[in-house]
Amino acid sequence: MPTKPQFVKVLLPGVTSQHLGIPPAFWKHISGLSSGNVSLLGPSGRIWPVNLVIKEGHMYFENGWQEFVRDHSIKCGEVLLFKYDGNSCFRVLVFDASSCERKDCYSVKPCREAVKSKTSKGAKSARQMVTSPPDQRDKMPRSKKGGTHLKMLARSIRTILLP
Repeated sequence: MPTKPQFVKVLLPGVTSQHLGIPPAFWKHISGLSSGNVSLLGPSGRIWPVNLVIKEGHMYFENGWQEFVRDHSIKCGEVLLFKYDGNSCFRVLVFDASSCERKDCYSVKPCREAVKSKTSKGAKSARQMVTSPPDQRDKMPRSKKGGTHLKMLARSIRTILLP
């Protein structure tokens, strides 16, 4: 029985919520897709439309990705598992920094409120929810920067992905 292709993204300091890069090794699984609309199916079963962009040797989600991040309150150190169903839809599971699935994401609904009334500075900070400024990054404990914590997280993810 063929399994659905999947990939994992660990949100590290400096990753922005503007867009999310898709690993090049995964591209072969979605080679039939072109730039355009795809769907992210959240743990709640609700859909977030996003734009798949293929440009200058990169492939990433944007235009809608910001809303997915905001609605799920995704933070630095969390892990996202993307499973591609073959119909321009990616099922997404969210894991916290301790490698446990975030059960609160099962009740998240898309928030369609526009942030247009904010100033450009306010809108920018809303778009960069996942980032950690470099000065704060240095104050983070080692487990949050990477090191042993990320190795443990990678081991946990492997056990989830492999039968």
